[in-house]
Amino acid sequence: MTALRAKTEEPHRSKHAALLGAMLTVFFLFWAPLSTSLFAQVGTGTSFLAPRGVAVEADGNLVVVDQGLAAVVRVDPVTGDRTIVSDAATGAGPGFRLPFSVAVEADGSLVVVDQGLAAVFRVDPVTGDRTIVSDAATGTGSGFASPRGVAVEGDGSLVVVDFRLAAVVRVDPVAGDRTIVSDAATGTGPGLSFPRGVAVEADGNLVVVDQGLAAVVRVDPVTGDRTIVSGLNIGVNTAVEEDTPLPEAFALVSNYPNPFRSATTLSFTLTRPEVVHLTIYDLLGRHVATLVDGLRTAQQHTVRWEAGGHASGLYLARMQVGSTVRTIKLLLVK
Repeated sequence: MTALRAKTEEPHRSKHAALLGAMLTVFFLFWAPLSTSLFAQVGTGTSFLAPRGVAVEADGNLVVVDQGLAAVVRVDPVTGDRTIVSDAATGAGPGFRLPFSVAVEADGSLVVVDQGLAAVFRVDPVTGDRTIVSDAATGTGSGFASPRGVAVEGDGSLVVVDFRLAAVVRVDPVAGDRTIVSDAATGTGPGLSFPRGVAVEADGNLVVVDQGLAAVVRVDPVTGDRTIVSGLNIGVNTAVEEDTPLPEAFALVSNYPNPFRSATTLSFTLTRPEVVHLTIYDLLGRHVATLVDGLRTAQQHTVRWEAGGHASGLYLARMQVGSTVRTIKLLLVK
């Protein structure tokens, strides 16, 4: 019986061996050379871990901030070679925690926004020494909450976009004083939602990339007025639309948390019984979910949207009471 089993299994083993041999042949002849070409390291020096922001120096070199390394790295634009400019072991001064973006000043100094420390650093491009330009203890004005992008204006002032403040903030490059350029209370036009990057145009206007709006927004550097340059001009801000006064009958409060990963809670208050329609749409105007559709009593109401089955992105919650409509933005991030 044992001999018969061995004879029966032998052909199967031969077939498996032949199949394995064929697979190995394909790997060594095709995939191995291909994978080497696809994944070969370009440039020498410390490898990136979590690169975030990048800027170009006057001589054409690139400077990159890496959150994983907590460092500023200079990159040769031709060879790709990487050199540490400033990190825990290079340069003196307060260390980085979560550097997010970088810009180059007229004199060649680097300015780095650190998301984790809610601070703006100045970095000597030669020694790597770090000094605080603006943070909770340096400079006056509204403190940063979650600063992200940074740029340098023509007069040397710094402009920083703050993710949580949904604002553009001007920073005095010497004193570190902070002044709001544009936010929900400053300037007109579509409100910023989750700004992440900023640049300065030749005429001095600011351009802001807003993740929440999925748009590029131009900001007047004097008035703070905002206009959509590119993207979906939905004409709403992070809370409610501004084109119609809010009636006494109801108030719609922004969802929490926002951004959210799988579920978020919306709340609204009625001062008298009303028929309420609260509906979720995607940015193409397609119906996604109906959360409320009917008569509700005069009190505060909360409703939870379970969005785990939907793709990441920006959604609109549209609430209608009578002839009045309010819209808020919901950012699903998985």
